[in-house]
Amino acid sequence: MFADFVRGALLAGLLASALVTPASRGRSILAVPNEDTTRLTAPGESRSEPRPGQPVQTEMRNVNYHASPWVTLNILKLRGEMQSKKPGRPPIFEDKGSFLLKIRSAEIGMSAESLSGLLNKHVFAYPGSPIEKVEVSIEPDRIIQKGVLRKALKIPFSIVGTVSVTPEGELRVHPTSIRVAGVGVRGLMKIFGLRMGRLVKLEPDRGVRVAGNDMLLAPDRILPPPQIRGTVTRARLEPGRMVLIFDSPGEKPAPKLSPPDRSAPNFMYYEGGTLAFGRLTMKGTRLQIVDADPRDPFDFFLDHYNEQLVAGYDQNLPDGGLIVHMPDYGKLSKAGDARPRIASTAPKSRS
Repeated sequence: MFADFVRGALLAGLLASALVTPASRGRSILAVPNEDTTRLTAPGESRSEPRPGQPVQTEMRNVNYHASPWVTLNILKLRGEMQSKKPGRPPIFEDKGSFLLKIRSAEIGMSAESLSGLLNKHVFAYPGSPIEKVEVSIEPDRIIQKGVLRKALKIPFSIVGTVSVTPEGELRVHPTSIRVAGVGVRGLMKIFGLRMGRLVKLEPDRGVRVAGNDMLLAPDRILPPPQIRGTVTRARLEPGRMVLIFDSPGEKPAPKLSPPDRSAPNFMYYEGGTLAFGRLTMKGTRLQIVDADPRDPFDFFLDHYNEQLVAGYDQNLPDGGLIVHMPDYGKLSKAGDARPRIASTAPKSRS
């Protein structure tokens, strides 16, 4: 039955086992769509239904989250919530367009390679874009952008700049050196009163704009789905990557969550509200996705979650919650279509 359910649905086979295991009889928090989705309760247990539209709280630690084949976010820590974008319907884990992720606090890094991929494959990937073939390198005190400027001819350029954060939470890249076709032009631009905005016309609503000679990037708009909402308050440059600090100025601190496996160093955890997984729905969500190999960050790719799911195993908890152990995406076997399982049955719970 596991194999029948798991194909094509997030956690379908793993979650379905919660309906039939002795530990979860009478306590299941799962329901198949088009059937009664009321949460079942054990004798003597109080019934507590999630409020309609209640967000799903989430916490992540040490996760390399693939936002696309070209962009990986190094999530060192994150506290946020999934909010449904469809009134009256829960967020669907595998449908990136069904929810937005509100970030309350986070520390997220992005390598120079991922930033290059983001600019080439997403931000400047539209007909008539004035910039192409961007290569980014990052040093502790500066960021270097090289690429090709599309004018009457294709002209190579390089910009060396510093990075700061505006009061609105945008990243400001301020150029300290601009070279076009190998010639320094920043001084000439100043002499002739030219601005970057006149040389580079960007399409609106791409999350990037030019103000004077500065390039401003909106982190909550330049990323591929799922949509995020959050405020960057600080940024730091490290060798080969940029780290963004998110916070919620003026808001109360988010309450602490209680992942079932507190010893797991790398995980994604979802608590409260209603969360849909393919064919199934979890009310009063309590789901922890744990890295099967804690020796390095958890490598997760939502577009290929089912492959990681099939290669993992689950633990059903006495309270109806679930822990799913997944291998890193990058460690899945690439030979053939079949993905090897790392375990055929779940080990005993580490309580």
